[in-house]
Amino acid sequence: MVSNMTSGWIGTDWIGRVIDGRFTLQRWLGAAGQSAVFLTQFDGNEPQQAAIKLIPAEVANAEVCVAQWAAATHLSHPHLIRLLHAGVCRVDGLELLYTVTEYSEEILSEILPARPLSITEIREMLDPVLGTLSWLHVQGLVHGGLKPSNIMVVGDKLKLSVDRVQPAGPHGTPFPATGFYDAPGATDRISPAADVWSLGMLLVEAFTQHPPQWDRSSFDDPEIPQTLPQPFLNIASQCLHVDPARRCTLTEALSQLAPLPETEAGAKSTPPPSAKTGPQPIFRSTEPRPLPRVAPPAAPPVVAAPPAAKSASAPLVPPAPVMVAPAKTGARRSVDESFTVFATAALILIAAIAAMTFIPVHHPAHRAKSAAGPSATAQATVPAPGSGDSGATTLKGAVLNRVLPDVSQGAVNTIRGDVGVEVRVRVNADGNVSDASFETRGPSRYFADRALDAARKWKFHPPLVAGHPVPSTWILRFDFAQSGTEMTAQEKAP
Repeated sequence: MVSNMTSGWIGTDWIGRVIDGRFTLQRWLGAAGQSAVFLTQFDGNEPQQAAIKLIPAEVANAEVCVAQWAAATHLSHPHLIRLLHAGVCRVDGLELLYTVTEYSEEILSEILPARPLSITEIREMLDPVLGTLSWLHVQGLVHGGLKPSNIMVVGDKLKLSVDRVQPAGPHGTPFPATGFYDAPGATDRISPAADVWSLGMLLVEAFTQHPPQWDRSSFDDPEIPQTLPQPFLNIASQCLHVDPARRCTLTEALSQLAPLPETEAGAKSTPPPSAKTGPQPIFRSTEPRPLPRVAPPAAPPVVAAPPAAKSASAPLVPPAPVMVAPAKTGARRSVDESFTVFATAALILIAAIAAMTFIPVHHPAHRAKSAAGPSATAQATVPAPGSGDSGATTLKGAVLNRVLPDVSQGAVNTIRGDVGVEVRVRVNADGNVSDASFETRGPSRYFADRALDAARKWKFHPPLVAGHPVPSTWILRFDFAQSGTEMTAQEKAP
């Protein structure tokens, strides 16, 4: 049987074997379901340690799985494990599928048996998890394997596995749904709602160290422990409906995550005084066994869900960690109203927001700079390009919410002069960043990455063309100095 092969036949005695003539099994890392995992060496452009997972070919359609894994090697996201190679091989007459991925220093499934996570740790985990799932859903993909054994720490980032990422709908090749984390009905048609189910299971286990009680053969929803703190109890309850149509979306889940009270966040997340400075751990262990110290992961790109996917999430807008006088936008008026009324109200709102952008934003840990940077582009009325209608107008957009880069004091102390980074962001008609890339990276990869992560969380009031909101392009500049971080914004299009 397959279970005997993975738990008994494929084991530590396989150490030293070479898979596909290329990957030597160096050390046993463990078993996960019907697969076995070993440490190996990946000799690419930059040789590195890697993890190789061996899966009996009869678990799923080999050709389809390998094709999907080949596609996954091209996925590029800061919170997805890199899939380095995948293939099919035969060992002692047994046909195996295998994947080679980045090697992770820590796995959530190794922490939960010893202790549950704190509220602060769960919040820090949820930002990259929700953001990455949303990004996958917009690509028409489903993660399909969200659970503690697939949440890992690589270097200084929390990352999700990719070996079960597959197209949403009937074209995917879901693995057998036998565990608590596998959504009911996911065996024949996997959808983004399946990831929402897994998210609910993850929340319960992160708090209690065990998934909720649930009988897959019944039509009843799982029993969720009422000891979960709010809002996590509500979120888990809304995720764990057997009927996928009743499950919440990722955006609805994120909207319930209010910032932690200052006293609670400080008590749980502030490390004891130390001579060392630098990133803090994602999972703060109370056990003697040390855990990797990694910076709290930033949310990945905010992207809008495709309208065709009914249960896919809408754009994620993570709560900004630092804000200065956030604007209150109020409800958006319908574009079907009179253009005169709409334009008047929009001009008043944009003028108020544009005025606020002249307030300089600085890191609270640094001294404020005396000179304020230029504000976001002020609104203006110009003929709509190419409209052919002299009455059509374009009202420029404005910045609604700036997010300060999350940098450590130790890194700031290394700055001599200023470190400038420019990020080009594309903003959809809802005012959310849909794509961000470097315009000018600057001399430091660390500060460039922090600027890019922050830029993805900014929110904008979209420009209006003939009274209708339209996408826009902005250049965001971040100037890092020991005295503070200065941010400016310039609208480039339309």
